[in-house]
Amino acid sequence: MNITINSVAMPEPHELLSEYVTVSGKLLRQVRLTYRYATAVQTKTILENATKLTPVAVSYTHPATNAAVSFSASCYTASAAVLREMSGALHYAPLVVTMREVAP
Repeated sequence: MNITINSVAMPEPHELLSEYVTVSGKLLRQVRLTYRYATAVQTKTILENATKLTPVAVSYTHPATNAAVSFSASCYTASAAVLREMSGALHYAPLVVTMREVAP
């Protein structure tokens, strides 16, 4: 699965949830990327690109249809709950980022 945010390739998530949500009467796309664990470098790459103040371009392959999906989005939520050591390296577990389409 190829996921990019502002043309930067993201690490493969353990789970990807693609859905539509209603906000102020408008139907908006939303994608949630869940990483059971992510290295410090992966976490930095993901959060640096996903949490920009201005909308970013999100592109991925829809998990159910294999169709290419692209839209302008902003970070709705992001969390890296626990920092732990695994195999001598630091990992965040879990890391969850939710991107929501910017209303036109």
